[in-house]
Amino acid sequence: MDKSNHIVCVLFLTGVLCACSSGTLSPSGQEASTTAAGMTAIQTTSLFVISPTSTLTLASQESPIPTPTFTVFPNPTRPPIVNVPRCNDSLFLVDVTIPDGTILAPEENFVKTWRVKNTGTCGWTTSFALGFSYGNLMSGNDATLPNSVDAGDSIDISVDLTTPKATGWYGGWWRLRNESGLFFGDFVYVSILVSDGQETSTPSS
Repeated sequence: MDKSNHIVCVLFLTGVLCACSSGTLSPSGQEASTTAAGMTAIQTTSLFVISPTSTLTLASQESPIPTPTFTVFPNPTRPPIVNVPRCNDSLFLVDVTIPDGTILAPEENFVKTWRVKNTGTCGWTTSFALGFSYGNLMSGNDATLPNSVDAGDSIDISVDLTTPKATGWYGGWWRLRNESGLFFGDFVYVSILVSDGQETSTPSS
């Protein structure tokens, strides 16, 4: 084989190899067309993604926030305030003796009398008494009622007291109690100044 024929054979074989690598040797030609279609799809996708004029719209995955609603209820009607009558109740009316601030000598005996009204719905019996509550006892003792008191009526109640030896202001609070020993009603009060005539003082706060 001369040199010119050798060159022709090499060129022929090179062409055959190129045709095989490109898929042109496929009997049906499907491989070539598939490859071309794939390349077209890749190019189309690439152009879509990088194109500056392309716009992608994504659906929102968040649900809209609902607008809160408020129900306004009317103000409830308050029941009227009713003073419930009490079986045992009392009202202080007046100091009958020894007004507040009376000046007495040390160790002086005196009788303090209050007038009270039965403002309850039940009557008081002689088993009721005026008992000491707090303050200065001044040697006093509980005083039982001298007579029964119907609802709405008044009565004067007295206790025997003795002033302290030391000078100064003294006060004591007393209150009615029923036959069971339960206190009720208004407090009644005695307030005196014990003085020996040589000095005076003002009540302590």
